[in-house]
Amino acid sequence: MQVMKALEQAAEMQPNLFICSAYEWSDYWIFPYSDSPNPDFVQMDGPIIKIHKITGDSKYMLLSDHDFFDILKNKKAAHLPEGVLPYSARQQ
Repeated sequence: MQVMKALEQAAEMQPNLFICSAYEWSDYWIFPYSDSPNPDFVQMDGPIIKIHKITGDSKYMLLSDHDFFDILKNKKAAHLPEGVLPYSARQQ
């Protein structure tokens, strides 16, 4: 699954929130959400979506997930076209 398609899928899961950053880790795209479209705004309790690059399966990441801290530690920024973020399904 391409990152832009995954971004759209993730945005539909929380249409009233903003995705201000995108990451990749192993076979997953990672999308944290925020209440604000400001990329400098830090929201510690916002939902995070994990989408498998091959199957497109999506799920919310939970603190109890066995790979949660590994993902946070080892994720890499995903390359998106300039101006795409912040992204919200509501604004598209």
